[in-house]
Amino acid sequence: QDMCGNISIPFPFGMGKPRCFLPGFEVICNTSSSGRPRLFLAYNESGPVQVVSALNHRFTARNVTASFVMKNAVELMDISVAHNEARAYRAVSSACSTNSTHFRAKFQYTNLGDEGPFLLSAMRNVLIGVGSNVESMMMTSTGETGNEMKAYMPSCLSNLMGKLKYATDGNGTCSGLGCCQAALPLNVTEFGVSFMPRLNLLWQTNPCFYGMLVEKSWYNFSVHDLYGRELLYPRGVPVVLEFAIRNLGSCPPEGQQKPQGYACISGNSTCVNTTRGDDYVCKCLEHYDGNPYIIGGCLDIDECKLPDSYPCWNGGICSNRLEGYDCPCKSGMNGKTGHCVENFPLPAKVIVGKH
Repeated sequence: QDMCGNISIPFPFGMGKPRCFLPGFEVICNTSSSGRPRLFLAYNESGPVQVVSALNHRFTARNVTASFVMKNAVELMDISVAHNEARAYRAVSSACSTNSTHFRAKFQYTNLGDEGPFLLSAMRNVLIGVGSNVESMMMTSTGETGNEMKAYMPSCLSNLMGKLKYATDGNGTCSGLGCCQAALPLNVTEFGVSFMPRLNLLWQTNPCFYGMLVEKSWYNFSVHDLYGRELLYPRGVPVVLEFAIRNLGSCPPEGQQKPQGYACISGNSTCVNTTRGDDYVCKCLEHYDGNPYIIGGCLDIDECKLPDSYPCWNGGICSNRLEGYDCPCKSGMNGKTGHCVENFPLPAKVIVGKH
């Protein structure tokens, strides 16, 4: 099965028999939870898994109590083998005040598994915090109960100093007044968003803080979000995961025999090492596109159908060929100068026109 609803499932992803997917790339198509099929990474206690924990916090008593912990599979939005990426739904963390000294929080974290093929993309995602006075922090390790946070990485602060008039939409970006953002570290497999406890001076009108790890440029800040009393985006927000072939060594040197289990099996494909050092990804060669993980998967591109990426010289006629394209000139044009020009220069046309 290579489709789940309208989502394509390209190899190395797959479902069913073990040979239908590479280790760590098993997916499940769930048709029972809603009216349409939904695609999930196969659930595993050690990852990939998403965990939601609910907490109650009192500033006066300085105590925190957990009310529940829930574990779910990671739901996918789409898969791109050309970019070795998969987009997944990622839950939003929240902390909502019920009075000036107490708030209820829902913390979300995702564990992709240390031995699995997936990483959180540091280049394609960002940490976002939304609220009148909130410091959002990325947590990279949690306890088994789901509410013990051990390590923190980047953080960002949004502080309106008790005055909503400082909040501004601008062009939807996060300036630190109502919304803040921070860049992410490399090679992270376990991640979530937490908050540094702060008194919410605007709890009556703006009770909730939000934190999310989200695809860059997806979230556009709106002042309206500061007034929310319910969770932003209940379904979740998109987060980009990178994937690679793991635990099979690095790319073999050019000309050497390919090791057993080598994944770049399409002709016209190549192998590229990643930042982790013990894994690699497969890419189609230049002028080819498709799936490098299957036999015959990388096919020649028809550049003439992609004029924005492969333009012709001014006046040229695109002609596709293997591993490239040509732009011969139209009749009556001279292409010897490297671009198409008319045989008659402008002064000659003026003279001919006068006669």
